[in-house]
Amino acid sequence: GVTAEFVEPVVEFSSPSLDFLFDYDTSKPDAPVEGSTQQVTVTNPCPLPLQCNIKSSGLPFTVEPSDIDLPPGASQVLDVLFDPAYQGTKQSEEVKQQLNVQFNMGPQIEPKNEKAPHGFHPKKGIVDLSAQINYPNLKIDRSELKFGAVLNDTTRRIKVRCTNTSTIDASFSWSFVVTDPDAKKRPSSSGTSVQSGRVDPPQPINAVFDILPTRSFLAPGESEDVEFVFYGHANHKYKAVAQCEVQGGPEY
Repeated sequence: GVTAEFVEPVVEFSSPSLDFLFDYDTSKPDAPVEGSTQQVTVTNPCPLPLQCNIKSSGLPFTVEPSDIDLPPGASQVLDVLFDPAYQGTKQSEEVKQQLNVQFNMGPQIEPKNEKAPHGFHPKKGIVDLSAQINYPNLKIDRSELKFGAVLNDTTRRIKVRCTNTSTIDASFSWSFVVTDPDAKKRPSSSGTSVQSGRVDPPQPINAVFDILPTRSFLAPGESEDVEFVFYGHANHKYKAVAQCEVQGGPEY
């Protein structure tokens, strides 16, 4: 009779998981964001040679090399690269992915997973990958301020609460983005909008609105109130966008 022994393709990794951490360095605000690399060793414990394709299930991780040949008992060191700037948004987040392995079993072997490429035997979730990305981030509790009607030569003040929701010190500043004087016909751009009147003739924006303070600092978890001030002018309507820029972080 004929006997056969089926050998399940499998590889072993030196670690079941890799954890990465990026903290924005406030002491080096102009330094480029740099990623990091960790190594993991993959070994073929099978009596047969294996051709493997190893890749991450998604960004911010990549693997080098991704295509390897492993004779029986052989090992290969892999570099797992982590790019904390992969999105470009400078938003803090926690990311979880996995290293996936596919074995090339030759053209005559159909994969068990119909979604896998022809001739490949898939193994999913071999190594867990996680990364914590920390940028200075703020939470601003209001995105639009409406001052309504204000008596001539009087002021109206509205407070907005800003909170540092990150683990990084946040230095930030406010400025106005001047929009079209007839702003009722145009949608607001991103930022905290403040409005009240019609501009004819236009007034300098700093004669109409003010922000106190324009510059500030918040340690992680701290909050403060920022005051927006509207100065009333006779028979005018005004609209502007206030933009908050966080050093090393996003714009709001």
